[in-house]
Amino acid sequence: MFLRDRKQGYTLTELLVVVGIVGMITLISVPSIFRFYRDATDPVKRTARELAQIMQVAKIYAAIYRVNTAVVYSDVFVPVPITNVETSQGIITGERHIRALVSAAVMYEISKKNNEDFDDIRDRLGFPHTWARIFVPIEARSEYGLNRRFAEGVVLCRVEMRDTVIGPNSFTVKIPVLRSVDEGDSNSELGLSKVNVPFLDLELTSQAFNAYSGGSGSKYSWYAHIFGPDGKLVPTSNVQVKELYTLGIVDTMSSEPMVLPASIQEQIPADAVWVTHNMNLLSLFRVTGRIKMEL
Repeated sequence: MFLRDRKQGYTLTELLVVVGIVGMITLISVPSIFRFYRDATDPVKRTARELAQIMQVAKIYAAIYRVNTAVVYSDVFVPVPITNVETSQGIITGERHIRALVSAAVMYEISKKNNEDFDDIRDRLGFPHTWARIFVPIEARSEYGLNRRFAEGVVLCRVEMRDTVIGPNSFTVKIPVLRSVDEGDSNSELGLSKVNVPFLDLELTSQAFNAYSGGSGSKYSWYAHIFGPDGKLVPTSNVQVKELYTLGIVDTMSSEPMVLPASIQEQIPADAVWVTHNMNLLSLFRVTGRIKMEL
């Protein structure tokens, strides 16, 4: 008696089910992969993530070593080729320069409160006696103690959304206007403090006095976000205390016309061409020190 070979292939129904499942997985995963790639290559979103990570490092360092720790920024004048400019005739597009933050490093506080040798440190470094505290980079072995430059053209500044009334029907449009960090109340709006950073390479040298007196054009006063050991943002006395600070991460090199609702297009003056930038907003909560990215 011959036995029949029981091995069989897949049926057409089974193959169709498998193909359908693979197709569904592909439809779900491909957009996610594309979105991940787009976000990973977007300089603004990448900078926002890196800055949020730097702030987390500062908070962790402050909690572990029980010392005020700051994210210290370098600031420069940055040209913005095409942006919204506020004039006496209203908001128009044009070129302007803003003072913005372009790099960040993590530094910790040294003062008489946490170091009994503070006076000796002052004598060695030669910084002024009026300084009650200084900030120095965290351990040299940590990359976060080094100045980390933001992506090319990307800056941290204040983004003010200005309400603009259009036409006889009084439509209101919010137009983004970039503000310098030293313009008006931008410091208080961004939660920034000013800290003194000594020149460590001038220790026990005769050049220190000239550097701190401003004769060499050296810079020692920097903008910073300071976090306390409890994780809270520490504002200085000259900063208006708020519960939430919004930081604008902006690509100054990219701009495109604002897309406005079709219902108000006819109400817009012919010469009013407003632009928007590739930007991301970071929310910094004072009490909790929480950093939220609007990705």
